[in-house]
Amino acid sequence: MADGTTDFDLIVLGAGSAGLGLALFMARVKLRVLLIDRTESDIGGDCLNHGCIPSKALIHAARQVQQARQATQFGLQVSGQVSMSQVMEYIRSRQAIIRPHENPEYLRELGIVVEIGHPTFVGEHEVEINGQVHRGRKLVIATGSRPQPLRVPGTELVRLYDNQHVWNLRELPARLLVVGGGPNGVELAQAMQRLGSQVTLVHHGPRLLEKEDPAISAVLDERLRAEGLTIHLDAVVAAFTTAAEAHIKPKNGAEFKLEFDLVYVAVGREVSFESLHLDRAGIAVDAQGHLQLDEYLQTTNPDIFAAGDAANSLKFSHGAELHVRLLLFNFFSP
Repeated sequence: MADGTTDFDLIVLGAGSAGLGLALFMARVKLRVLLIDRTESDIGGDCLNHGCIPSKALIHAARQVQQARQATQFGLQVSGQVSMSQVMEYIRSRQAIIRPHENPEYLRELGIVVEIGHPTFVGEHEVEINGQVHRGRKLVIATGSRPQPLRVPGTELVRLYDNQHVWNLRELPARLLVVGGGPNGVELAQAMQRLGSQVTLVHHGPRLLEKEDPAISAVLDERLRAEGLTIHLDAVVAAFTTAAEAHIKPKNGAEFKLEFDLVYVAVGREVSFESLHLDRAGIAVDAQGHLQLDEYLQTTNPDIFAAGDAANSLKFSHGAELHVRLLLFNFFSP
């Protein structure tokens, strides 16, 4: 265009599960697509880099270790300690299988225009990135979410890990404190216990996996305790007093001290759109900072939509895939 602005049928902000699904389909039907993410390593989103792929690889490794121990009942002898660095090497090898199909070069070969950087809205249909303005007929915000930090006194004293940073571990912690009894916290807790850590899980609610059927929670709780985990329900971390000590406060009962070597935080996810300048595009957020969306995932700008964690509903990859199907159906069959 004469003003230097380039036009696209669809601009997608974020190259995670939702963004990739939308961009790949639209490119296959020969529409002009711009896909934007902050860094090349962010492509693939949480699933490839910090979620589904590494966590399931960790679960697989932990299951192998547990089954080896169980095989001693048949006369085998098992000795030694798990090498966390080797476990992490295995995890990276599983990620490496997928990365050849989730990187800028591969996506560009499929006809998708990929930009790396920090985008910002400059109009109701315009996004600026790297000094260039791009206009989209439709735009989708699929910028994902980030781990919610643990906000209690003394966190500055402690080695806190979340699902973005735990994959940097090189040594297996002898005593692991897991804060949060949702899917993320539970799967990490069980895997680390099977690998050889002594895991204590603290959850604020009355049962694990509170969004699931209570019968499932009960079976899981029994199984985890049988595997050696210590579980404190209806309890919170009140404070950290040293780099290796926490005060645990049960809902009913006396506060007590708990020693640990490492803390894993899985207390939820949060979204942030501050750098996008949503107001310039006529996009409203609610009092909690979440996008105001209708049942079609449409923002207050009728040509801009949300998908994945940014839509603040189902913060899992399969939720993002559901959003992709909904958006594609409505794009082609309004």
